[in-house]
Amino acid sequence: MARIDGVDDSTANPTAKEAFERVKRALGNVPEPLRVTAHSDAILQVYLGYERFLARAGRLDAKLKSLVNLKTAALIGCPF
Repeated sequence: MARIDGVDDSTANPTAKEAFERVKRALGNVPEPLRVTAHSDAILQVYLGYERFLARAGRLDAKLKSLVNLKTAALIGCPF
C-alpha cells in the first residue's frame, strides 16, 4: 500500500490515461507506483522514458536488468 493515494482513471491527465491503458494491456492492472507517479506530469514523463529505455536495452541480460530495477528502487526508497 502506498503512502500517497494514486491517481484514478477518471482524474488522470491524457498522458497518464494512455500510460494506464498500455500497462493494463501488458500486465492486466496498473501498478500503484505508476498511479502515484502520475500526480506529476514531469516525473511521469521521466519514469515512462526510463521504462521505455530499459525495455529496449537489448544489450543487457535479464538478470542485470532486474538488478538495475532493484537498485533504482532502493536508491529512491521504494517500499516494495
